[in-house]
Order: sequence, then structure tokens, then C-alpha cells
Amino acid sequence: MANKQSNLRQRESGIEALKIIAIFMIVLYHSTQTLNSQSTIYASQHYTLAQGMATANIQRIIILLFGNLAGVGNMLFFICSAWFLCKSKKQHKLKLLYMLADLWVISIIWLIVILGMGFHISPKYLIMELFPTTFGNNWYITAYAIFYLIYPGLNIIVDHLSQRQHLLTITIMWLMYFVLCWITGTIFFPSVLIFWLTVYFVVAYVRNYLSEAFSNPKVLLTGLAIGLIGLIRMDLLTNFLALHIGVLNGKVNHWQGHNNPFAVLVSLSLFGLGKRKHWVSPTVNYIASLSLLMYVIHENLLFRTYVRPLYFIWVKETFGYGNILAWLLLFAVALFFAVMILGWLYKESIQKWLYKLCNRVYPKLKAVVYRYSDFMMKFH
Repeated sequence: MANKQSNLRQRESGIEALKIIAIFMIVLYHSTQTLNSQSTIYASQHYTLAQGMATANIQRIIILLFGNLAGVGNMLFFICSAWFLCKSKKQHKLKLLYMLADLWVISIIWLIVILGMGFHISPKYLIMELFPTTFGNNWYITAYAIFYLIYPGLNIIVDHLSQRQHLLTITIMWLMYFVLCWITGTIFFPSVLIFWLTVYFVVAYVRNYLSEAFSNPKVLLTGLAIGLIGLIRMDLLTNFLALHIGVLNGKVNHWQGHNNPFAVLVSLSLFGLGKRKHWVSPTVNYIASLSLLMYVIHENLLFRTYVRPLYFIWVKETFGYGNILAWLLLFAVALFFAVMILGWLYKESIQKWLYKLCNRVYPKLKAVVYRYSDFMMKFH
């Protein structure tokens, strides 16, 4: 445990600060998602905004733009990991066990809390809450767990590619998934894992062949500016056209997603800027270590379904939506600090006992895997 605390203090705080920024983006996006997406539990309460519909209201245009925070925040999180994974020679499987154990325990805690609050949970949600990874309740955790299992194989592929082969690979994949699929939304069997695979190869190429350009602040600031302008202009232009062309109404948020090329450019540029400054802050590093817990706590299936909508129902019934942007920002900031405190309490109590249990279970799981592989390798 002392070694973990020492490593936490020594991490580059520029990159760790990006994780804090990323989790705030994600919390704000999910708050916006609650406002935009009607919960089936409160079907009779019409508290949501018209998602994807064109608007001339300035507040709602800003809320529309918040839809890009998911693509940027989640991609920034992924790039912060991918940068180091693409040069990693050792797979820390115990870390994966920790992450999955945290997800399950927090899901059980939320199940007890929601039942204690008097909510009736449907059998469907009950089963999903008991098996959060299987059902992808927190899609990022499930996707990352799968990616973590396969990245050593990806590194072998990268190591055996020439620069030309590597460049052609990312060019083809980028055109397929971050241009054509981004435009159409459906072709080439898109999934988050494929998007991450593409970005992983891009990150590896940047690290192997573009290190000088990636350290140039002018290049990074230019990339950031292009990315931000692209994100904003695509949404504003589509919204403007939809106000005058009926067929586009309802599709204003079409460009937002995890394969938005401008979102990747913003995330990659922010990462490059963050890693340029070498400084260490134990406080920043500690808060960043809570980021995954904050994600799992605030985006729990039951919490987001049963509890988060109650805030916007209350706001609409009590005050109306005349100042909805302010109410949304207030909720996001309050939720951010609330889950930070909850993450801290969990980390300093339950997680310590949970990790001790994982440390005892892991060797047994490892032995089972090795016995299985030894048996299968007997067949020729």
C-alpha cells in the first residue's frame, strides 16, 4: 500500500489534472443527458428537453453543445491510458480485477441505497445491477476491461509494423470510422472498441514517429483550436439548417459521438499540452485517483434511472425552465463534488478491505487460468 501511495505522489500531475477535467466533462454531459432523455420510470413527467431538435434559444444551444463533452471526456480518459499502454511490456491483471471488483461492490451499495429509499426495482434492472460488467451498465468499464485484455496483442502488431504500414493502417481505419462512419453513423459495423482500436494505433504512431511535433505548443494549440471550432461549427451549422429544413430537425446532434474526429483532435491536443509541463501535486494526483470511482458512482444504472431525473422534475415544477442552463450547471457542479466525496469515503474504507480480498483471490484465479492453458496446450 505504501508503494501505491508513493507512485501516486510521483505521477505527472499535468496528465492527472487532465483526468479531473475529463471526469467533470463526463459528469456535465451525463447531467445534460438526464435532462434530454426521458426516464421510463417517470414517463408521465414531461421534464426533458427536445433532444436533437433545432432551437433558437441560446440556453438550449449551449446545452446542445454540451453533448460533445462525452466524446471529448471519454476519449481524453482513454488517451491518458493509451499513451502508456502502447509502451507497456507488462500487463497488470490485478489492476483489472480491482476495477471490476469496485464496479460490482458500488453497484451492490447503490442497490441497497435505492431499495432503502423505497423505490420498486423491476426484475430487469435488478439483474442488470447484479451483473454490471456483463450488461455494460457503465459501458466505459466494460469496454476498457475488454481492451485491457487485448492491448498486449495490439502492441505486438505495432512493433512489427513498419512506419509506412503503420501510417497506411491508421489512414484506412480513420477514413472508415472517423470520416465515413461518422457521416453516416452506421457503416462498417461501428463500436466503441473499434473506435478505441483506431485511436490506439494513432497514439502509438504519434509516440513512435511524431514526438517532436507532439511536443510543439504551437502545433498542439493549433490542433486544439481546429478541434474546438470544428465541434462547435458542425453543431451550430446543423442547428441553423434544421431551423429552415424540416427533414434535418431531430438530427441536430448527429455529429456528436465517440468517433467525432474533432473530439479526438481536441482530446489528443489537450493531452499533449498537459504532458508538456512536468510538475507533481499529491493533491491533484489523489483527486485524479478518484476519477474512475466518481464515474462509476454518478453513472450507476439505478442512480441515473431513479434519482437523477427527480432534480429536473423538481426544477420544472417549482421554477420552470427559464434559467435551465444555470440549474443544469448547478446540478453538475454539485454532483461532481458529491461523488468526489463519496469516492474519497469509499477509497479510504471499503476499497482497502476489498483490495486485500482481491490480493488473496488473485493467485487462485491465476492458478486456474494457468492450469487451463497448460491442459489446452497439450493438444497439437
